[in-house]
Amino acid sequence: MGPKTKRTVVALEALEDALAQLAKLPESAETEALLTKGFELQREVKSWDDKPATSQQREAMMKKVLSLHIAISRLMQPPA
Repeated sequence: MGPKTKRTVVALEALEDALAQLAKLPESAETEALLTKGFELQREVKSWDDKPATSQQREAMMKKVLSLHIAISRLMQPPA
């Protein structure tokens, strides 16, 4: 198992935050889908302990994490 890089730690922290925010939202098909996506991304990042990610993989992951946070932010906004 290799040492965690700063980007790995940042990605895991961002995913933990996203999952915590999702847990506060009412249950719906959309929140369930986002929870599933969040857990999948978290598993992928944790797998980097055994096989370190390339810089391209880390960059792609950060884009996915950002996309997840944007989707959660949209769900948290009150209806117009």
